[in-house]
Amino acid sequence: MSYLEWNPSLTTGVEMIDDQHKMLFKLINDLHDAATADDEDPDIVTDAMYTLSDYVAEHFGDEEALMAEHGYAGLPAHHDMHQRLTAQTLHLMTQFVNGEPVSLAELAEFLGNWLQGHIVEQDCRFAATLNG
Repeated sequence: MSYLEWNPSLTTGVEMIDDQHKMLFKLINDLHDAATADDEDPDIVTDAMYTLSDYVAEHFGDEEALMAEHGYAGLPAHHDMHQRLTAQTLHLMTQFVNGEPVSLAELAEFLGNWLQGHIVEQDCRFAATLNG
């Protein structure tokens, strides 16, 4: 069983966004699995971190472009939320790369919780304007 499970309450009704959210769940699960493996391999953990980070940047860009395309008034605040999460995550990744103690399992948990809350509270609000 995966650490983080997708459930229908997270569906926005915007196929591209939903597909990307599902991929984010998979990548967070990959990071969690790599970080909690009995034989933790630093290369696998690092790859999982960078893959997740790259995909998050891609998703945020796609989501914000869609918001801009549709003139979504909440885009500036949404962008700020994305920027804050990105900064927090990059800070933790930098600590990890520099050999400082970082709990990647806790990072995966934090990201999973953030993502679920963000989808329900923010992304579904935007999607409602598209699906309206």
